[in-house]
Amino acid sequence: RTHVSSRHLARLFRQHLGISVREYHEQLRVGVARQRQQQGESAEKAALAAGFSSARQLRRARQREADQLTK
Repeated sequence: RTHVSSRHLARLFRQHLGISVREYHEQLRVGVARQRQQQGESAEKAALAAGFSSARQLRRARQREADQLTK
């Protein structure tokens, strides 16, 4: 045990990377889906394989990613 709270670790994560743990995890999932689609998989299959509940959820995540880039 490190005797460090999860809240403190999350704060340190954001401080060093500039994004939350949740945002980082979503970026990883979007990347997995993108790779699978580049290999010819359908958007729906790629989304499900990356842990999204549907292709619609993947599109929303990509939109959030694009919105972050334009800030």
